[in-house]
Amino acid sequence: MIETYKNEIPNWVLEDDTFVFHGTSNLSEKYLDNGLTALNTPVSFEIVDNIVSIL
Repeated sequence: MIETYKNEIPNWVLEDDTFVFHGTSNLSEKYLDNGLTALNTPVSFEIVDNIVSIL
């Protein structure tokens, strides 16, 4: 299991092509801060699937 890093990503992670990064937008931040998650995205699942298939 990979460690969680805050505010800093080690170079060995940046240089490893097997890692995929994900970020949380400020649109979801206020909900996540309160422990809430929702299944919504500003892009379609088809677009996400296309990106994943490339990776």
